[in-house]
Amino acid sequence: MRKRKALVGISLILFLVVLNVFLYAQPSLEELAGRIKSLEEAMRELAKSSSEKDDIIGFLREQQNSVYQDASIVLESVDRAIANLTVNVSRLSELMTVVVLIVGVVYPIVAFFTQNWLNKKRLEEVETRLNIYEDAANELKSQLDEKNRELEQKLETASEAANSAQAWANKSRVSELLGRAFACKNVEEKIELYSRVIEQDSENSVAYNNRGTAYAEKRDHYHAISDYSKAIDIYPEYKFAYFNRGNSYLALEEYDRAVLDYTKTIELDSKSFPAFTNRGNAFLEMGNSDAAIRDYLQALKLNPDDYVVSTNLGFAYFNKGEYATAISYYNEAIRLNPKHVDAYINRGNAYSMIRRYDLALSSYGEAVNLNAKKIDAYLGRGQTYLNTERFDLALSDYNEAIKLDPENSLAYVGRGKSYAMKGQYNQAVKDYAEAIRIDPSFIDAFVNRGRVYFNMGKCDLAIDDYSKAVGLDPGNPIIRIDRGNAFISSKQYEQAIKDFKEVITLDPKDVDSLDTLANLLRQVGNPNEAKDYACRATEIDPSFSEALGTLAEIYSDLLIDDKFYEYLEKALETGYPLLELLKDGDDCKPVYAKHKDEERFIELMKEYRIEIPDSIWDLE
Repeated sequence: MRKRKALVGISLILFLVVLNVFLYAQPSLEELAGRIKSLEEAMRELAKSSSEKDDIIGFLREQQNSVYQDASIVLESVDRAIANLTVNVSRLSELMTVVVLIVGVVYPIVAFFTQNWLNKKRLEEVETRLNIYEDAANELKSQLDEKNRELEQKLETASEAANSAQAWANKSRVSELLGRAFACKNVEEKIELYSRVIEQDSENSVAYNNRGTAYAEKRDHYHAISDYSKAIDIYPEYKFAYFNRGNSYLALEEYDRAVLDYTKTIELDSKSFPAFTNRGNAFLEMGNSDAAIRDYLQALKLNPDDYVVSTNLGFAYFNKGEYATAISYYNEAIRLNPKHVDAYINRGNAYSMIRRYDLALSSYGEAVNLNAKKIDAYLGRGQTYLNTERFDLALSDYNEAIKLDPENSLAYVGRGKSYAMKGQYNQAVKDYAEAIRIDPSFIDAFVNRGRVYFNMGKCDLAIDDYSKAVGLDPGNPIIRIDRGNAFISSKQYEQAIKDFKEVITLDPKDVDSLDTLANLLRQVGNPNEAKDYACRATEIDPSFSEALGTLAEIYSDLLIDDKFYEYLEKALETGYPLLELLKDGDDCKPVYAKHKDEERFIELMKEYRIEIPDSIWDLE
């Protein structure tokens, strides 16, 4: 392996030496070539001259020999150089072998350790510099972080300042608009100003609430409710928005929703006097007097001196039929506010219901003295005059009410009743017609005009008015009773039977209607069904003499004399007006006529001291 490496080294060295000799010898050969070229050119010149040819040839031969000699000398010099070079190369080869051995073995080792030492030094230097650079970088990073924090704080402060300035500017504009809206008296301008606030600040719940109040002021409750709802969406705990929305629902007669909103207001503020009061009003309108009373009592706990709540409490008890309690609260309202006209009027109504007409008239009179333009005072006093049959005074009060309000349908109905009670039916019909013109759904006007027509013997017109009233209020049994009686008068018994059966359905304990229905069924030849209805009446009221008398007549029709006399005696015991019925030409006359000569009948008449003239038995 070592010999092979030595030979490779020697070969490399020889190649380099030959190349060197060749390069240094090359200029001499070129010179010779130049000289030969010059001779050739000279020979061509000499050849042109024949006379000089031989001389030239000789000269050329001499020159050629000289060249050859010089070439030999050069070649000899080359040989000697090569010989010297060979010797030198041999020596150099031996030297190179040693050098190669030294370089091949020692140098890598020395180079390795040297390079390792240098690398280590360089690494240490690099690490030292890296540590210096790292410390410097960390210090620079720390400084940069601190500068960034300072910059961020400054930016944040600047941003907050800018936002604060903008917010202040917006708030200033919004506050200015709100202030103008609060002070504004014109509803349309208020709405415009609050709308501008909302444009500036779409999340301003106060602006929505107050704009809703402005809408409510102009009775635009649907827009008001929309604004209140938006205010609640923005601020779900906004008790005033709930309360105001409840007021709008109350105005729209959406009482269930009003109650929900007032309830939410109370949840947010358990001491909200207005919420308890208005929820009581909503319950009162819903017909829930008990719930209304509870709310009014709670309101009075919060504000015992509120005369309006005391008045409302009186009205709630009035609706329950507890007139004495109602009067006590009206008295309390009057004590708290002696000029509260409504309390006097409502107290007059309560006195009328317990037939204390003198006190009622006094209370209405005080209301009129306090406010001569209070229509309800004239209406209430007029009705009291009707109840006490002072028809001219009633007419005077209703005339005054109509003068104050020519479109008041209640006043025309009241005056119509006054005319009817005086027998002035045509005037009554005109007033009822006027009331119907003002209010085509006024049931009381149709019913009272129907009664006037009935009294005038115009049963068809009466039935027509009653039918219109039934259409407006199908669940009212009194209207059906009136129409049923009109059917009876016009001998439309089957129609009358239908009406009285409907009355019994609506009011199963109406003993008068049960007795009337029994008589109708007996009249159309259905005594067994008639007996059932008469028995139902006596079961409800065993002392109801009319039903007992009807049963006696039914058993007479059925030829059950024992039952006839049993129920006739019971009827007479309870005050059955047999003589009056016979005198009035009642349809019962044929029944008793067939028993008038019977001993038991005669004994009963003597026992109950009923003297029946013979003329009564004359059947037409």
